Amino acid sequence: MNIIKQFFFKEFKFTNRTIDQETFVVMDTETTGLNSHLQDKILSLAAIKTNYKEIKNEIYDQLIDPQRSIPETSTKIHGITEKDVKGKPILKEVEKNLTSFLSSHTLVGHNIAFDLTFLKDGLKGTPIIKTIKQNPVLDTLLLSGVLYPNLESHELSFLCKQFNIEEQNRHTAIGDVMMTAKLMFKLIEDARKIKGVKTICDLIYITRQAKHYRQLQKESFEIH
Repeated sequence: MNIIKQFFFKEFKFTNRTIDQETFVVMDTETTGLNSHLQDKILSLAAIKTNYKEIKNEIYDQLIDPQRSIPETSTKIHGITEKDVKGKPILKEVEKNLTSFLSSHTLVGHNIAFDLTFLKDGLKGTPIIKTIKQNPVLDTLLLSGVLYPNLESHELSFLCKQFNIEEQNRHTAIGDVMMTAKLMFKLIEDARKIKGVKTICDLIYITRQAKHYRQLQKESFEIH
């Protein structure tokens, strides 16, 4: 085992968490814009629990009051208006329930760094920050980049079309979550065949091999 892999195994203690026994929380957000550092905020948050091949009947789906205006350019993408979020809870008011839903499970998303950045910026100093830091995190964007490096795109809609996964309410948090979960099932199946992965640590480790990950993330950020 090389030094990098030794460090990974030591830093993250997921070696005993097998894919077959793991619960995954697939999550997605819709936001007022693409930059949490420039006052953009979360408008909608969705998450579902799955195992490695099936969606469980546990769903979290919540509109959020961003406490700011929603640009028309943003509404054109996800369809969420200021009327839709009026009277809805603000992000900090849902933090406790969301943290409980995430528990210690593996967090999954397509370019999940985008969603976690918004959560961390919006919920500084709350218990969910510890959860995000401690839980395993699996990015289906990076995993697809490792498994299929020659595809012309790794954008969610493109991948789902490539693998005959039905598009469901694209650019809604719950729709994107459902698509991402089904994509994850395909990726895990192929990762087992191609890379011989068995544990959550194996899965996350191979995503580090996405040599063009910066370009993958840039592509996904631009159309998240």
